[in-house]
Amino acid sequence: MQQTEFMKLMIDFNKTSFDNTFNGIKGMQEQTEKMILGMVDKQNTLPEPMKKTILEWLDTMKKGRDEFKATMDSNYKKLKEYFE
Repeated sequence: MQQTEFMKLMIDFNKTSFDNTFNGIKGMQEQTEKMILGMVDKQNTLPEPMKKTILEWLDTMKKGRDEFKATMDSNYKKLKEYFE
């Protein structure tokens, strides 16, 4: 097996490992988000600015996670193209 083929296999393995780990963490974060939203909805005494802050925080976390995934996908693609 040539070095380039071996590197392609390693990149594919690492990408698959990353995707599986990322999807697991994403699932946990989504469940946590549902729990937080449920608690915020049930809290009648929580001030409106605090609710807004919590919702903005959840949105920022989601955007950051999506941007991280897009960046990693792009970098894996560039790495794989380098060996082709």
